[in-house]
Amino acid sequence: MVKGQTTLEGEAWDTMVNVLLDAPKTKRKRIGVRVASFACAAGFGAAFLLGPGLTGTSLNQVQTGGSIALVAAFAAVGVFVRQMQSFRLHNSHASDIEAARTSTMTYELGPKVHVTSPSGTATHPWKSYETWGENDRYLWLMGEKTGAVLLDKRDLSTDDLHEVMDRIKKAGLQRG
Repeated sequence: MVKGQTTLEGEAWDTMVNVLLDAPKTKRKRIGVRVASFACAAGFGAAFLLGPGLTGTSLNQVQTGGSIALVAAFAAVGVFVRQMQSFRLHNSHASDIEAARTSTMTYELGPKVHVTSPSGTATHPWKSYETWGENDRYLWLMGEKTGAVLLDKRDLSTDDLHEVMDRIKKAGLQRG
């Protein structure tokens, strides 16, 4: 059994934010926001271009400027939605985010994954995590319903790291 803890601040918090931003559920939300933003931009753009011809009226400079600004705003939301999600996670002062970003996550990885964090204690089978990933310093498990578990590889012995990787392979988790 592998036991350890990770304090979610600094580089660990940045890694966790990137893991959460790359989660399938978050990516689906970004796609929905992009589609809605571009649809609104296209709608306002079409109204701006076709409106005067269809209604037989002319646009004054204020209406023209306002229409262009709305189109640009909706397009910008669609283009920069990931950056906005990242900004929200990095800078939010909501109590749950603030508690998470200064908290310690304790884990026990054995036949099941047992995690204790400020949001509570949970035990899940390995197969409930869909993906895993790593960078130079961290290894993480991610599940849509289970959330993310972040492990600092420097705190793991070589044997512990091999045990974790063996369990990941046995569970059939996909590298994300």
